[in-house]
Amino acid sequence: MASWADRLGADYVDGGIIAVPPMIGRPEALILYSGSKQGFDRHAEQLGAIGTARYLGEDAGLAPLYDISLLGGCMACSQA
Repeated sequence: MASWADRLGADYVDGGIIAVPPMIGRPEALILYSGSKQGFDRHAEQLGAIGTARYLGEDAGLAPLYDISLLGGCMACSQA
C-alpha cells in the first residue's frame, strides 16, 4: 500500500491499535503509527484524539509488525 500511495504522490501512514474498544478515545489506548512522517505530522492532532499516538518511523511496516508481535505475545501468554 505504501508503494502504491507513493506512486500516486500520496502520504501513507499505517497503524496498529493496542487497546480494547472501551479504551478508544482515552489516553490509555496506544495507537502505533508508521510510514510518512509528513502525513503523520499533518494529522497528529486528529490521530491523538483516538488514543496516545506513537510514531515508530518511516517504514510503513513497523506499526503492523509491532501490533502483531504484541498480539502474538498476548496469545502465547493466554495459552500457558
